[in-house]
Amino acid sequence: MRPATQSLEARFVDHLHEGRWIQSEDRVIVGLSGGVDSTVLLHLLRFSSGLEGLNLVASHFDHRMRPDSADDLQWVRGLCRAWGVELRTKAADHPPTSEDEAREQRYSFLLHMMSEEKAALIATGHHADDQVETVLFRILRGTGLRGLAGIPASRSPGLVRPLLPFSRRDLLAYARENRVPYRTDPSNLDTKYSRNFLRPPRERRNAGCIFPCRPDKTTGTCPGNRPLLKHTMFDNLRSAPGHSIYRHTYRRKAASPPDKQEFCCRTSTSR
Repeated sequence: MRPATQSLEARFVDHLHEGRWIQSEDRVIVGLSGGVDSTVLLHLLRFSSGLEGLNLVASHFDHRMRPDSADDLQWVRGLCRAWGVELRTKAADHPPTSEDEAREQRYSFLLHMMSEEKAALIATGHHADDQVETVLFRILRGTGLRGLAGIPASRSPGLVRPLLPFSRRDLLAYARENRVPYRTDPSNLDTKYSRNFLRPPRERRNAGCIFPCRPDKTTGTCPGNRPLLKHTMFDNLRSAPGHSIYRHTYRRKAASPPDKQEFCCRTSTSR
């Protein structure tokens, strides 16, 4: 077991070595949006002791979903220049109309870059809080056991997510301690996007982590947070009845005692 006082850098390097994902001299495509998750990931891969020799290529995809998205591109260019990292960029031919389409465009570009650069891996900045949100979101949409498994740490053809064991709070603390700059995407605060209304209002404002304890290895959830997960999820859903993607209706189990009432949720697609 790793010491609780071990630095994020040391835990990150140990995690990579345990997974045997990244070898010295590997060419690695790093998805870089400019947000704290991807910026910290790039910083760890570029400057961590024990990862010398990696051949990094940052990849930035401009979805063109915001009028100022080109500013992110210029900022990312400056960051990569300062850190001595190669950068490849692309802008969407047309702005995506949904989160799913945006994800498809982004991953299509990453896979293209992997082939073009003859890279061994693609690394993205998904972390433990993303894992929690993904599981909750799949539950709301209706999922089987496979969906409850959450985000895989790796999948073919060479996609890895080395930050999954770490919370957003871990990443913010690392960025603060190491003076890692990052940009905040205003769309992460907009509850018209499906994932954002799962986050407590304070988390949306402060861009902190949702659940402060360390998630377990299976789903990224914490046993002590289960009541908080349930009430946070439904409080936020009830506050957004006009959501553009889902309508949510609720009923309480009348037979349950007041202190043990459970929420049941039925979701349907908005027309």
